[in-house]
Amino acid sequence: MKILFAAINSRYNHTNLAIRSIACYAEKNLSCEKASSTSIEIAEYTINQQEGDILRSIYGKSPDIILFSVYIWNVEMTLKIIAEIKKILPNVIIALGGPEVSYRNQEILEQNPNVDFVICGEGEITTLEAIHILSTDTESRDNLIHSLSMIPGVKTRTNILAPRVPMQNLDSIPFAYTDDELSECADTKIFYYESSRGCPFRCSYCLSSIDKTMRYRCLDQVFADLKRFLDAGVKLVKFVDRTFNLNEERTIAIWDFLRKNHNGKTMFHFEIEAHTLTQKMLDVIANFPAGIMQFEIGVQSTNPKTLEEIGRQTDFQKIRENVKRIPKTIHQHLDLIAGLPHENLESFGKSFDDVIGLRPDMLQLGFLKVLSGTKMADYASGKIEYKFLDTPPYEVLTTPWLSYSDILFLKDLEKLLDIYYNSGNFPKTIEFLFRLKEASNLSASPNSKDFSFFGFFSELTRNFRQKGIFENACRETEYFAFLIDFLSSTVATEIHETACAFFDENSRKILRDTLRFDFISAQKTSNFPAWYEHRYDKDSHRDALNQHTEITSTRESYAHSEYETFDFNMENFDSEKTAYLFLYDSVKGKTKNRHWIRLDKRIKN
Repeated sequence: MKILFAAINSRYNHTNLAIRSIACYAEKNLSCEKASSTSIEIAEYTINQQEGDILRSIYGKSPDIILFSVYIWNVEMTLKIIAEIKKILPNVIIALGGPEVSYRNQEILEQNPNVDFVICGEGEITTLEAIHILSTDTESRDNLIHSLSMIPGVKTRTNILAPRVPMQNLDSIPFAYTDDELSECADTKIFYYESSRGCPFRCSYCLSSIDKTMRYRCLDQVFADLKRFLDAGVKLVKFVDRTFNLNEERTIAIWDFLRKNHNGKTMFHFEIEAHTLTQKMLDVIANFPAGIMQFEIGVQSTNPKTLEEIGRQTDFQKIRENVKRIPKTIHQHLDLIAGLPHENLESFGKSFDDVIGLRPDMLQLGFLKVLSGTKMADYASGKIEYKFLDTPPYEVLTTPWLSYSDILFLKDLEKLLDIYYNSGNFPKTIEFLFRLKEASNLSASPNSKDFSFFGFFSELTRNFRQKGIFENACRETEYFAFLIDFLSSTVATEIHETACAFFDENSRKILRDTLRFDFISAQKTSNFPAWYEHRYDKDSHRDALNQHTEITSTRESYAHSEYETFDFNMENFDSEKTAYLFLYDSVKGKTKNRHWIRLDKRIKN
């Protein structure tokens, strides 16, 4: 009996934790007799592969049973593959599992005759019991499927689904990766890890809110697992725990373990609830070194009515206080969702400004997905104005508060947010915009208007639309020119009167300088664009190199550095002519580690 656990991942560097956990659990718990006659194999593909190549690979493995892991991003491709598999492997038994089919099991079976059964909910115990039955070769196929219908968590075409009680002992699940896989893919793959299951919160849009039974892997086992990641030197480990910091003692113990045992390379990613960070947790991470942890924090909205409607009991003031106390050595990724109840453009704009005001390293603007099995699905289906895609990813199209035109506008704004904020390519420009925001907050003038990041990105979105920029593929460097043009255009006058009242002539001059600074600090180039005013002096460049670097090769030193002067000091944006020496750490001139020296003193990065 050959059993194939298969998954179609969204990217090549992703790994599928579900099929590994279930396969490892099955191998560990099969009886000796069954194990000797059963082979289990894992196969991963990506949605970017040709369907024919995936089909050929599966055929070459000659499986008797295939269990597919199904999610929003792969369900359509998986079902297409399944429709073809039965043509070349007519006797193979096919099962599906995963969040995308667990709550649509009847529909999936009715619409896809080549699917034999669906595993609903947690899969380890259910799959093991199914394998025990399927590896019995004395029964006919129909009898085997009928026997499966008696297993809790299995849905066939003839049975009424009996729910599976959530697994209580997570320690019984083996570590999902082999040491060979960890070492071979240390720099190329993202590894996922689970130390707990369940979520006590009741967010109406989230499937995790369905399982409120919190269960934990014991700390000794977690430490042993994390040490295997650290010993292998993998690049990134993402905890899939829905809310990692629920238990103070446990959270602190794991973070403390990582701090004491870190290898200087592996980054650990955690999804946390910022408003539940305790004083002790904040104290522990206060002096955390860089490169150990990154946090993803779902804010989603700051509108109290919205939060009440979707069942999120969060205190944004508490979130604000706690986020500001998280040290800059921990990368912060904050999330917003567009399309939630009671949130129109104005309300979403306020949420946007509230969250970006926390200065996250990344602000992700997502769009509501109405998932089967969630309370949001019931809520949206009960309102005629709520419309969403009937097919994955089930993304919202209109709401009672947002038109389709509004949604499209926010999607364009999201692109600019990624380009100008999330990319990290415009650090000095963004820093100055925050300075404008702070100045507007301090202004005592009754006629002054607050600087609004949402207003800025909204006007920039309209400008890009007017010029048709969204319709063309653009080089990364072109976005500097687009912003320079925006600052000089008539639209900027409109901004001056509306959302960005502090874009006076002096502010625009500073922004032109910050854009020059961001451009030249990121790359070494000899082809300066037309908008860029290069104020170069070779003698000053040579003097700066002699003073601040150890020159072993004049040619190499010039190739890995640049000299430039600005009208403004880039530390405080004061009006004073300032010269900088830029140092690049790669032959091609591109660098993620921006380093510069102000020529009258060294500037910290």
